[in-house]
Amino acid sequence: MLGKPLRHPSKALSATHPELTDEWDFGKNYPRTPSHFTYGSNEQVFWICSLGHSYQQKIHHKTISKSGCSVCNKNRLKKEFVEKPKQLLIPIS
Repeated sequence: MLGKPLRHPSKALSATHPELTDEWDFGKNYPRTPSHFTYGSNEQVFWICSLGHSYQQKIHHKTISKSGCSVCNKNRLKKEFVEKPKQLLIPIS
């Protein structure tokens, strides 16, 4: 659902967190833009991380909780919990 741009543009996500407009997936979120939402919005939208992963996340998770890319987080957890234990194994000679 497309809402109208905010009455007070100074409260728009694009004004309060301009750095996040670089991560906003304009293609998948079209016609919605960061000017349609505030930083505390519960709306789930698409983002693109610096590695090019596209993922969905609520706006307030991105702004308040500082959550990052879900794809990168899964890859990081896989490395920590799958590959690291392999390094801890003691070879039997």
